[in-house]
Amino acid sequence: VEYVGNTCKSSQMLTISWSDDERQTWTSASVDIQKRHQVNRLGSFTSRTFRVEYSGDEQIRMQGLDANYTMGKA
Repeated sequence: VEYVGNTCKSSQMLTISWSDDERQTWTSASVDIQKRHQVNRLGSFTSRTFRVEYSGDEQIRMQGLDANYTMGKA
């Protein structure tokens, strides 16, 4: 999963969280918007909810999250 939006002048952290059990438990990872880091190897799931949190001191314009996935065998 990768942040899609503007870049920042200084290091700013964005927290991406996901839940596979209808928002009962969450797993989180932080990405640096300035360096355009991404979250890799999120495991397998059939239904997933994402939550994004940002509290940096620069204004951002987030367009979305970009994800690549591989479908497994049913």
